[in-house]
Amino acid sequence: MIEILEFARPVAKSISKNATAALNHTLALYYMKRSKWNASLDYAKKALSYFEKSSDTVVCAVIHTQVSLLQSSLRDNVGAQQSLETALLLLLRVTEVTQVPEIELRVCIAYHNLAVVHMRRGHTRIACLHCQEARRRAHMCISMSAQYLTIMEETHRQAFEEYSRMHKFTHAI
Repeated sequence: MIEILEFARPVAKSISKNATAALNHTLALYYMKRSKWNASLDYAKKALSYFEKSSDTVVCAVIHTQVSLLQSSLRDNVGAQQSLETALLLLLRVTEVTQVPEIELRVCIAYHNLAVVHMRRGHTRIACLHCQEARRRAHMCISMSAQYLTIMEETHRQAFEEYSRMHKFTHAI
């Protein structure tokens, strides 16, 4: 499989920049599947540089999300946070123009993943806020997000418990 993809590289370059970008993205996914994070990250960044020039906002946001996953896997939580914030910004720009459930679901996932990164960094209050926003938006596109709601609620529960533990939050009546 990899031999075919590597063989396709010069062919893709001669065809177009979009073909090269698609090939780099495919190689990034290939290496991600095999847990080769550094190689996958390199190819994802190459693909991202091509797609950013073509102004395909949704594809750029998807690749930024993948880059954040790879950075998180490499324990670069600051880089993962920056990539997710960029992806979220791009997706929010798209949702201002059009209300597509698939895009709204990607926004939910970006907020959730951002919450997870903030929890890893010890920013539990911000993680709680991102979890709440992810859940709120997930309810707006419930037909597509139902399978993710339990995960989002569990993340919110964990973030709130950690925040409560850190701040000795007690329920007062």
